[in-house]
Parts: sequence; C-alpha cells; structure tokens
Amino acid sequence: MNIKVTDLKRFQKLASNLKESGIIPMQRYLRFGNGEVCKNIHHSFIKFKMPDANEDMLIPEKDLYSLTQDTVSEYLNIVIKKNHVTISDGRDKITVQTPSIKEFQEPPTCEYEYIEISGDFLNALLKASHFSQFIKDMPTYFGYVHVGEKTICAGDGTIAFHCPIKEDVKIVIEGSIAQFLGKQEINAFAEDSSCYYFNSDEARYGYSKSIIGWFDMRKIFSQTKKYAFTLEDNDLKSFNALSLRLKQYPIVTIHNGKMTMYDPDCDKSQERLDERLNVEEPFSYPPERMNMLISGLGIKELDFYDGGTLYYINNKENKEAAIIAKIKMP
Repeated sequence: MNIKVTDLKRFQKLASNLKESGIIPMQRYLRFGNGEVCKNIHHSFIKFKMPDANEDMLIPEKDLYSLTQDTVSEYLNIVIKKNHVTISDGRDKITVQTPSIKEFQEPPTCEYEYIEISGDFLNALLKASHFSQFIKDMPTYFGYVHVGEKTICAGDGTIAFHCPIKEDVKIVIEGSIAQFLGKQEINAFAEDSSCYYFNSDEARYGYSKSIIGWFDMRKIFSQTKKYAFTLEDNDLKSFNALSLRLKQYPIVTIHNGKMTMYDPDCDKSQERLDERLNVEEPFSYPPERMNMLISGLGIKELDFYDGGTLYYINNKENKEAAIIAKIKMP
C-alpha cells in the first residue's frame, strides 16, 4: 500500500500526546487497516482516518517515523510479507519484523449515543486547561478540568476558572488532555462506564476515566463581590514581568492608585502609579500566577471585583470568569 507522507505526519502530530509506558512492547506498534491507523496505549487511543491504509498490518512507530522525518517523497510504499514489513520512500528501504495482527489490542467502541460538541465548549475547555496544575502536596483534582452542571471549571488553589456551557455532560479530564482536545475540531462526545470518546472529522480519541471525581467549583464563584477597578491585560502583565525579572519569587501588591513590589532581601522596590486602581485595602498576589490567569482567560479589558478573600475577574462582554486568592502579607 502507498501512504501519503502528509497523512503520516498529521497522525504523528495528533498521536504525540499519547505516551506509551515503555513496558508493553505492543504499545510501540501502529495498527493499519480498514482505512485507518490506530495507536492504543490502553488508557488512551487514537483512530485516524487514512483511506490508503487498506491492508492489515502492524508497523513499529519509531521505524516508520524515522523514514518520514526527512524523506522528500510524497508517499511511502509499505509491504508486508509473512512476519516482516518493508517501508520504502523510493530511495531508502527499511525491513523490520512485525508481530501478528492478532496481538494488537483493539480499543473499545462506544455503543452509546454521541452528543454534539460546540466551538464554545472547546474554547472553554482550552482556557480551563491553563488553570489546572499538578502541585506537590496539593489535592490531585487541581490537575484536572471539571465539566458538569453545564459549566467548565478548573483551579489550583490560587487561581480558578469558570465558564457556563450548553452541553449537559459530566467529564473529569487531565489538564494536558483538555488542552490538546481544545485545539482540535471535536464535534461529538460520548462515554461509557470506563471511557470518554471524542470525535472529529479526521479522528476518534479515547481516554480512560480517572478515579478522580467531579468537584463542584461553581460555589467559589457565587460569593458576594463588589466592583473595584478595570485594567488592560498588557498593563498588568508588563508590571508582573518586570517584577519577575527583578526578583525570583516576587509578590506584587495593588494599593489605591499604584502597584508595588518590594524585595526586603536586597532593599529593592518597584512602583507604578495608576489612578484607575481603587481598593479598600492592599491586595497582594504572585505575579507568575496572575500572568497565567490573564493568558488563560484571554480577555483584554479586565474588571476586578473584591470578593473578600479573593478577587473575581471577568468582563461584561464575556461569559468566562476567573478568580485569584488574596495573599495575606505580614
């Protein structure tokens, strides 16, 4: 069979987020046949539409990609004979052993009905992924995006994200996977007792369900709050960036009419006057977390609302919102 190199490279890119354990040899093989190519690492899989993949065979992933990386050919010719497969681009030819197709574990197939996934869902999923962090000695659920009760939420104890959606689904998925899926043109979702399934026009993705349960973060965003001030994202990020260049682990404080950073170890200070700033008491935060929040939220004009122990951040033109916890300074 002759396979387009562009198709192989596209599949390689999509499958790159599936990391095999290195223990199970069969996870290093790709399954070709029936107009598809499949990678299955047991807790995750991808089935990619490849019309020219019309012969059943297993090909070692590393050897295949070694030839596709630098070839100038548009196609690879792949031939299987007994227990060997030969891959050629017309200039180089690689022949390697291949196991029986029966040894490959086919991924599960969902028999339940799929529901439509909107672009707004994917956009919120991508934004939420920036707020999920696995942090040492902190709850594991911080590293997951939580979808449920028509909302998408994520948070790590310092910053958190919330966005209403129309899809009535409950999904708990690792932040790195959510970030990957948010960048794909997913159009449908289904689940069974053990797996989540996501479909696009070119591929189907499957992920085993985590033992981490859904955590309702919506209550964090329902606190009473009072409008304080509005800033452009670039104004805040630029001050934060300067603080991070001046000190390894700075803390920025917002006062009435100004932002400051003070380094007691070096007796070094930073200040920027801004008459738009209006706070009842100084508000301190870690600038690297604030910049992560700003980048994830993706809003140019940020409205800040004082919520007591935290600041609530959004814009009336957007349905997404974020929070950042106040740091108590000595």
